Parts: sequence; C-alpha cells; structure tokens
Amino acid sequence: MGRKRSFDQDLSSFMCIILMVIGVMVIVLITNVVVIISNPENIRITSLVQAAGAWNPADTEMTGAPPFPFGNRLKEPIYIDVHRSHLVLYPSEEVVTLRDLERKGNALEVLLEQVREARETDYVVLLARPGTALVFHRLKKLVLDREIDIGWELYEADRPIEYERAARASGKLKERR
Repeated sequence: MGRKRSFDQDLSSFMCIILMVIGVMVIVLITNVVVIISNPENIRITSLVQAAGAWNPADTEMTGAPPFPFGNRLKEPIYIDVHRSHLVLYPSEEVVTLRDLERKGNALEVLLEQVREARETDYVVLLARPGTALVFHRLKKLVLDREIDIGWELYEADRPIEYERAARASGKLKERR
C-alpha cells in the first residue's frame, strides 16, 4: 500500500504577520474610541473666517458664494479675537480692554448673554493670537460655563480678520440685534 507522508511546517513567520495585523487593528480601534470619547455628540464647528480664504470665486458657478462643505450650516459664528491686552468682538468690531472685563455688564458679558439666549442658532469662535494662552483659557471657561457651543482657531499675530468679506461671500451675514 501507499506510504503515509508527514510534513512538518514552520508557521512562526506567519504568526508574526498575524500579530502585526492585530496590532494595527488595535491601534485603529483605540484611535476611533479616543475620537468618540473626546467628541461624543460628534459636533463639528468650522470657522467661517477660515473657510472664506480657501475658495475660488470661479468654482461657485456665478453665485459668488464659497462652497461650505465642512462648515456649520445651522449656527452663526460670533467671533472673539483674543489679543494680549484686549478683545475684539465680531460682528460689531467692538474693542474691549482686559481692564473693562472687570466691570459688571461689560460688552463681552452682554454679547455672551445674547449668544446664550440664542444658543440654538449662534456659537462662539475664539481666535487666539500668540501669547494669549491665559486670556484664552479664561474666556473658554467663561463661554463653556454658559453652555454655549465653542470653537477656536490659532491666529498669527499680524493676520487680519476679514469678517465682512467672508460673511458676505458665504451668505452668512445677517443683521444682529
């Protein structure tokens, strides 16, 4: 009759590949879990100011409005430009010094109260300039304590804010109270 053959195969190299694939899958899983934990409601707030500079008027099919694929279409942004010695509130472009913030009923408090009352349609975007970390963190806490949605961007020291042009171009400019 026939002889029975016995083959001994070494699968250790294959096991190394399996272990590497499992490791990569674990990293992907952990990354996804961290993203979900950090933003459980999956809120994405994108600034109008940032989006305004990234469009070509020729791409808008004669409408003049920039594409706004990643922006917040449901809420209007209220910008606070954070400098070392003062804040600039948009859309009114009112300048508030840090000393003015000590007074009760200052322009920032009034603005945040208006946004809090209209938090279903408005949110705050902090534009942080270099050297403003302390002021930025205090403002962030102030906004979050009022349960207002918030976004922020890092801005260069000399970069201008072109709020009017960006708001007009996107159709987001509306009359304020």
